[in-house]
Amino acid sequence: MPTHFPSQTVLIPDTTAYSLLHRLAGYRGLESPPPPKVKIYLATVVVIYLPLLLAALLGPRTPADHLQFFHDWAASFVLLVSGPVLVILMVMDDYVLATSLKQVQQSGAVQILDARRVQQFPIVGPWHLTFGKLNLVAQIGGLVVGLFVAWRTIQIYTPPEVGFWITGNSGLLPIAYVYQYSLTLLYAAIVVFVLRSIVLSLYLLHLMSEAKIRILPFDPDKCGGLQPVSRLGLRNQYTLSILGVNVVLLLMTSRHLHWNRSLYDLIWAASFAYLILGPIVFVGPLLPFRAGMRRAKEEWISEIQQSFRVEFERLREKIRIVQTTEEDEKLIERLRKIGSVVGELPVWPFDATTLRKFLTAYIVPVAVSLLGKLVPVGLESFRRLLDR
Repeated sequence: MPTHFPSQTVLIPDTTAYSLLHRLAGYRGLESPPPPKVKIYLATVVVIYLPLLLAALLGPRTPADHLQFFHDWAASFVLLVSGPVLVILMVMDDYVLATSLKQVQQSGAVQILDARRVQQFPIVGPWHLTFGKLNLVAQIGGLVVGLFVAWRTIQIYTPPEVGFWITGNSGLLPIAYVYQYSLTLLYAAIVVFVLRSIVLSLYLLHLMSEAKIRILPFDPDKCGGLQPVSRLGLRNQYTLSILGVNVVLLLMTSRHLHWNRSLYDLIWAASFAYLILGPIVFVGPLLPFRAGMRRAKEEWISEIQQSFRVEFERLREKIRIVQTTEEDEKLIERLRKIGSVVGELPVWPFDATTLRKFLTAYIVPVAVSLLGKLVPVGLESFRRLLDR
């Protein structure tokens, strides 16, 4: 059911209807705080990584000339870091959405013009039903997609000549089927995460079409009072970096394998998905606020310019008669400071600060990967230069 806030705030829809993940995590909406992140992390690791670890310790040994399980940093990172982080973000997203929107409405930074229209998604219907349908489709579709992609991944690593740790000299080892189980859940989580991010962005876009942003220039958050809702997008900065690191580790561990065309395609597919989906999950939740923030900022600038014009006209007339006073100078200086503060207010998501965070999260993993390739080449060239 939707969550009710005080009368001055819009009704926030329940985004967790039919969400198995939120139910398993014990999330009960705003009735109680979300589960501790450590608890969610440990539970995720037990579900997707522990079975694989036990299979590696208790099952048949991988041939010595193959990449060993405990040397596959990409697999360990994605199951111990990337997967749990995605799950934590999904379990927390409803709470972050509701509390963030509540704060900016109560502070007056966001004013909903027609709360009744916000509850209905055009054509589809009430938003809480839309999210319920989304969760059902995302979970079923995620499992189907996850199962297929996991199976395809196993097929790529199956040939013994590739030298991956799921195969022996005579074919697949039992751990391969456990690995497919872990990958299925991981890929399903990615599908659900991306779809929820897109629909949450659509909800915010619809919400902000019925809202007016009233920037508070001197708010300590330096975002005009909108910092609470910035968490909806900026928290995905960590996801972006983590997924980028995972692509880098996939490239690094693949050096220990015998490459074939399928492995080459797998790495390209992972890199392409990162390059396309990364900006969507980062920019999507912030983009709905752009038009309102720009409009509110332009209104402030227009009012300050008008005040400047009035004061200069007054001073111009005053100079003809008498000299200006210290109070006149203070007033002009005060208007300049206000103008400076307003001019520095961000307009998400293409302001300098947000773009810097995006580029840091997006490009650093790629830069590290390139650096990892260039440094050995540079050292080898330097060694040859010394040998001459």
